Amino acid sequence: AYTVARATMTEPCSLDDIERDVTALYDLRDHFIEHHDLSEARDKDRVVAAERDRILQRHFRATADDGQPPPAQARIGRYHYLRGKTLNVGPSYSSEAEEALSKAVKLDPRSVEAWNCLGESFWKKPDLIQAHNCFTGAAGREQNKESLRNLSMVLRQLGSDAAEKHKNVVKSVQLAKDAIRLAPTDGISWSVLGNALLSLFFSNAPTASGDNAPAGGALEKNR
Repeated sequence: AYTVARATMTEPCSLDDIERDVTALYDLRDHFIEHHDLSEARDKDRVVAAERDRILQRHFRATADDGQPPPAQARIGRYHYLRGKTLNVGPSYSSEAEEALSKAVKLDPRSVEAWNCLGESFWKKPDLIQAHNCFTGAAGREQNKESLRNLSMVLRQLGSDAAEKHKNVVKSVQLAKDAIRLAPTDGISWSVLGNALLSLFFSNAPTASGDNAPAGGALEKNR
């Protein structure tokens, strides 16, 4: 169900075609264990990388090799976003992904998806300040669960001293709660909230209000 469609190098593809393949690539990555035996788990990164390379060869290298024109100028930002997202699918930082996604947000600053993906690229670099800026900008343009939960996780890694780190953890909890308000059934957001509450529990300055008490409930909700 998650195999990326094949095509010849000379077959013209629309941005919709590209997006379908990139969506299938991320489904393969995110649901690999659901559709493969546990014995194949160690092959996940290799399989995903192979599908990534097929998409790059089909959609993003054909223009140079076969003379196919790029998408219309009005949609070129989307093109760079999809290329950057493809390059960013792996666990390691890719400078090519950062470059493509940076172009995407310059061409279309309103693209929340591109800002989120660029933030993830900086996170892998790791450049936590830039990642925080990207997620903050995306959430400011449109409240969405991806930006909020990513902000929650990044904030827990920031802070120059114990007091600042504790303040960030408190913010992290609220951001995770905000993500759940947008998508109450989203398991990832519940997991992020549970981890944020556990971080609050173990922080150096726990709050007197007992905000850490629901941590077990949040983790249980995600099961």
